[in-house]
Amino acid sequence: MRCIPVADYGKRGVQQQRRALQNTSKRVANKVHLSLFNLILITILALCITLLSFGIGIFRGIISSAPRNRGYQCDSQRDFSTFVYDVDGNQTAKLVSSDSNRIPVTSDMIPRQSEARLRSH
Repeated sequence: MRCIPVADYGKRGVQQQRRALQNTSKRVANKVHLSLFNLILITILALCITLLSFGIGIFRGIISSAPRNRGYQCDSQRDFSTFVYDVDGNQTAKLVSSDSNRIPVTSDMIPRQSEARLRSH
């Protein structure tokens, strides 16, 4: 079991407390430690603010240099073209017609070139 220290309010205890409070070297050491702690804390805070500012600047720079989306919408009667390729991958024809029966597909529905070549042989 731990003993709880009891404050000594006798003559010697009061004198020891007075000497400890008047001890300038200990007070100076405490002030130095507190000043160093504050300096380190302020330095870390300034570093965090600087890094956050750099991050925001880099992000804004990337966004401002990205190409603009001009809001073009695809007109299904006008902007679709179909390209016909031969086995070697050369374009043989371009089909443009408003009634060509084109079906929009996602990229995962289009076979890769190697799979398409295997299927064609």
